[in-house]
Amino acid sequence: MFHRVVDCLASEYVAVKQAFEFYKTPCFIGYLNRAEFYQALGVFPPGDPRLLCDKENIIPAAALIRASDQHGAVQNNSSTGLSILGPKKDNYLRSITELREDVQLLMKKSPIAGSNTILIAQREKYRNFDKQSFGMLLRSFRDLAENFGKRLDVYHGTESTEMTLQKFHAADIFLGFHGAAIANMLFAREGVGVIEITTYLDSTDSELWRTNLKKLEKLREDLGTVVYHVPVSSAFPQMNFTGITSKEIKVLQNITLRKSDVDNLVGIARNLLRKANTSSASAAAKGKPHPG
Repeated sequence: MFHRVVDCLASEYVAVKQAFEFYKTPCFIGYLNRAEFYQALGVFPPGDPRLLCDKENIIPAAALIRASDQHGAVQNNSSTGLSILGPKKDNYLRSITELREDVQLLMKKSPIAGSNTILIAQREKYRNFDKQSFGMLLRSFRDLAENFGKRLDVYHGTESTEMTLQKFHAADIFLGFHGAAIANMLFAREGVGVIEITTYLDSTDSELWRTNLKKLEKLREDLGTVVYHVPVSSAFPQMNFTGITSKEIKVLQNITLRKSDVDNLVGIARNLLRKANTSSASAAAKGKPHPG
């Protein structure tokens, strides 16, 4: 999902939006696994576009790009023949900016608009926190949220696209173990915080495992980002980590956090919130609205 949002949706958004306005149909190459985002953002009409589209009436990417010539590019694809790549590299940030602006307009109508939260990811399948660790996170971050006048919320990864957009746009802090959910911070308000928990590939904690924040930071320089590393022996104490692979970590369950980890994470979140409050106060003192 990280790839679908950061590499595909964000880069193609302007081209797809303009092409839909031109052709008045969602039947074009490259949309299939992102149609729900376009519907949630009001670009595509409601209903399942797959029921409307087949090989006979699907629009080639080359035609789509002609409708949005300044933004797109195409390449051959062995499975479909053609595929959207646009926009061109120099217009990538423009596409992201328009995507974020449309999300902000949509979120003003959201049932939880203005409900600033601390959002914790707890997946239902892989790389979820064990019961005790998740309980510690909830108790500690609920106290932190109350101290800052915010609400604690949980993201499970099974929410609808609309609810996902709402939850991430409402978040002042997002915290979760490494995974695709962090891509949704592309839809977040300006200046909020992201804490990504990750681990190591070896028992000596010398070889770092993955992080998605490096790529996200290039697209959202305004976010406050922190990567927190948990030793692999404490994160997964039930496992033998001699020669563990990245693929094996991806499917592990029941991540264990020590109390010291939770305390550290709360401290990091507190600092991010204070920094955001300082920025807001500074903007107000200068008579400028705080972005959000």
